Order: sequence, then structure tokens, then C-alpha cells
Amino acid sequence: MSLKSLRPEQRAEKPPQDGSNNQNACSNEEITKNLATLVDSTDFYSTEAVLRLDPGCRSVLGQYMTPAPIARFMASLFTNLTGELRVLDPGAGVGSLTAALVERLSESNSNFNSVELVAFEIEPVLTMYLQNTLLAAKKHLRDAQIEVTFEIFKEDFIQSCSEECKVGVFSAQASSRRKFTHVIMNPPYKKISSSSVHRSALRNAGIETSNLYAGFMALAVQYLCEGGELVAIVPRSFCNGAYFKSFRNYFFSERTLRHIHVFEQRNNAFKRDEVLQENIILHAIKEQRSPKVMVTTSNDGQFVRDDESHEWVGESMTQHAVEYRSIIDPDDSDCMVHVISNDIEQHIADRIAQLKTPLGSLDLSVSTGPVVDFRLKDHLRFEATSETAPLLYPAHFLNQVLEWPKTMKKPNAIVVSNSSQKWLWENNGFFVVTRRVTSKEERRRIVASIYASDLPGPLIGFENHLNVFHVDRRGMTQNLAKGLCIYLNSTLVDRYFRQFNGHTQVNAADLRSLKYPDRETLERWGKCVGDSVPSQQEIDDLIEEEFTRMATD
Repeated sequence: MSLKSLRPEQRAEKPPQDGSNNQNACSNEEITKNLATLVDSTDFYSTEAVLRLDPGCRSVLGQYMTPAPIARFMASLFTNLTGELRVLDPGAGVGSLTAALVERLSESNSNFNSVELVAFEIEPVLTMYLQNTLLAAKKHLRDAQIEVTFEIFKEDFIQSCSEECKVGVFSAQASSRRKFTHVIMNPPYKKISSSSVHRSALRNAGIETSNLYAGFMALAVQYLCEGGELVAIVPRSFCNGAYFKSFRNYFFSERTLRHIHVFEQRNNAFKRDEVLQENIILHAIKEQRSPKVMVTTSNDGQFVRDDESHEWVGESMTQHAVEYRSIIDPDDSDCMVHVISNDIEQHIADRIAQLKTPLGSLDLSVSTGPVVDFRLKDHLRFEATSETAPLLYPAHFLNQVLEWPKTMKKPNAIVVSNSSQKWLWENNGFFVVTRRVTSKEERRRIVASIYASDLPGPLIGFENHLNVFHVDRRGMTQNLAKGLCIYLNSTLVDRYFRQFNGHTQVNAADLRSLKYPDRETLERWGKCVGDSVPSQQEIDDLIEEEFTRMATD
């Protein structure tokens, strides 16, 4: 069934207009108590459902259940609950998010006339619990004298919606579909291959993305009416990177961010499911851009209701109103999302904004290491010979010092042949390298080192888990390399990088998007440090002195 043909549930009836004539009507206290049971019961449903679900199937579908405290906080973010409400919960699971919104509606003094709840869930084990949740939600709302209907679609949300959207999500025909006033969602987190049925279905709808959650978000907002609101808990990975550029440009072209919530402790949002993603909660409205975005942070996903404000708050929760252009720069063609959660983060963003030099203006490029070892495994050698070139992995760089050859599981050299030579670069000049992946425990996301072309042979191999700064596949001058390494290893760059990069992967595109000091400044820094490896304090002092000099000038 398509969204175009949605109809109220046939069993729905209008509640009595006067609660005094309804013998089954509950007091406000009873309603609140029952609703608490409803919302909390979804946690029990989730635990029970997880035991019944096949772990492999859960992984394929990217299913992670929303804990009740997070669901309540998400429901609290909606700002307009008036009129006839139509609520969409795609990938509803056991109904935790819808239950939380029903709780809020029943306790709200907002002037709304009716509620229509629409949920999509493809997993049969979950739809049984979802049915129970929505039946209970309907009863509670009717007991509160609220007209309510609901419908469950036991089908794939992406494939169902894309059938309607074959004409394209940007077309005028999209305006003829029935719209929702609210979308609340915890979409599945799963990469999709270019040949998958979901990728094909999204392309039919004019959407290009590499992850299910972004596909869910892009389709869901198509069904929002003007002024409609979306609240979602999603991985932070969409905030940057080339893979999500098309999605970001589309999503934020008409949807305005109003609120971002960040969990300070990585992976705590779905701790019981051992999710490896760093998640954020976002609230967006289909309206003209607002001047400010509220950014809140909490230690984890444990939210409680404040006795005075009656708002849902987290442990050590902070809030910070940020200028919209500081979150999404309208001049940034990549449309990256910078999460600025306090005055210090704002100060860092303002500092970086003073730097105007793009990487290309330094006559430098940054590329992912060209040697993909599993494609050239027949050429790899653990010991160097006269027929090989040195091959550098991240493990060869420790505390900015090169150790080669090194006894380890990875090889140290690559045979030079007609098939491998095109992946090797000229062993000349000074290269700056960074690791593409860092562990979450490491102090810095960007860890830069210098390779001085001091290993034997005319060619050098950089493995694919390195990012390499170069000049047309050759090294740069020594002082420029040292100055660039200082900048990349600074606390300033690390803190700024974390504002838009919520995971441990550092892509060449992210490094390319940074603004840099000019060449004169970088070379001056390189001369200052000489042959020594500067400490973190020395690096940060150099950066601070430069901004003091800029302010004086």
C-alpha cells in the first residue's frame, strides 16, 4: 500500500465530547500512570524482541532499539502540536518513539483536534509488539478525549515510498501526496551497496546515498507538510565526507536545523546494542532558515524529567545557541555540519575562520595512499631487495618517527613491476602523512608525520590507510612540510575537526576541506622547530602566537 492511499483505521471511533458521560474515562493521574506503563513497556518489548530476533537478521536490517529515556527526550523536541496531527514513524520497531510522543500528547495542553499514527515495520517479530503498543496508545489517547487512528504497514519503507517517487523527489508531483505534520524516527544503520535493491529504489526516487538511515531521512522529509517537523536519532557520519555530500545538500536545502543533541560519551546512546556509531539527535523543520540552532550535550542517554521546568534533561546537560551559519556555512559547497556545543567550540570555529588559504593555493594536494595491498598481494614482501621499493603503512610511524623496516604482520616492501609501478610515487622531497583511521582512545584524530624520502630507491609506496600531502606525487620542501605537520597536529585543528567529524576515520576529502595558514607562515613555523620534534605545548604555543600576531596586525 502506498502512502498516497493511507486511510484511517476502520475501527476508529470519535470519543465522547463530554468526558462526564464516558464511564471508562480516566483521571489525569490515571492517564499519566498508564502512559508511563505504556512507554516503559516498550523497553520490555525491546528486550524480549531482541532475544527472539536472529542476530544475523538484525545486522542485515541494521536494527537498534530506542531506549525509553531517549524516546521521551526526542518527543519533547517537537515545538508545534496543534491542529490535525499526522505522525509517521518509519522503521518503528516495537513503537518506542510513537509511544513517547503519545505520552507527550496526552500530557500536553496543546490545541490539537485529532491524531493519526502511521508506522512502518518489516520485521514480523517486531510488528506483533508494535501492534500492542499502538493499541494501548490508542486507548490512552481516547481516554484523554482525543480522537485517534493508527495504521501499521508491514512492508519495506524505502521500497514502498520509492514506487511513488519514481518521477523524482524534487518534482511538482510530490506536492500532491498526503503530508505528515510530524516524523519521529530511529532508522536502520546499514551501508548499502551500489547494486542493492535499496540503492536502486532510492535512485528511482532521485536519491543517492550509501546508507539506509540517510535514505530513510531523505524519503521521510518528502512527506512533511509545510512547517512539518522531523526528529531523528542517527549516526553522526552524515555530517561530513563525500559519500553524504549529495544527501546533505538535498536535506538542508528546505529543512532547517533547529536542535542538535550530542552524547559526550561515544556509543552510549545504544549501549545495550553495542552500536559502534557515534549518534546525534536532530530536530529539523520544513521552513525558512532560523537565525539560531540549539546545541545540547549530555553525558549519556539517561534522561529524566526536571521537577521545575518539566523538561527532559540528561546528566551534566549543557545547551548553547549557535548562529546557523556557524553550523552550516551557506558558502560551503560541501554543506558540512559543524557541531558547536559551547563557547570554547565557538571560539575554535572563529579562530579557524580567520584562516583563508585553501590547500590548492599552497600548490599542495592530499590523496589517499594509492597502494591497496590486497590487490597487489603477489607483489608484497616482508624484506626489501634490489627489486623492491619501500612500502609504508601507518604502523611504520610512531610518535612522528619513522621505523622501517619493522617486524610486524604487514610487509615492508613491494616489488616494482609494470603492474605495480603506476601505484608508486617518486621518492623525492618531504611528504606529510596522516593515518586514515585512529582508535577512539587516541588523544588526537589527526596524527601527522613527515616522510623525508630517506629510504633507499627511486620509488616509494604509500599504503591505502595513509593520507599523503604531496606536490604532483612528489614531496614538498622541508620547512613547508614541517610547518604543515605542526598545523595538523595542533589542538586547534583537532578540536575543530571533531566539530564536523564524529567518527575515527580521517578522509582526504576532510583534510582538503580545511583552511590553512599561508605558505609564509607554515615555512616560518618549519624553520622555528629545526630538526626537533616539537611537543604538543610547543605546537600550540606557535599557533597561539600566530593568532596574536594576526590580531595585532
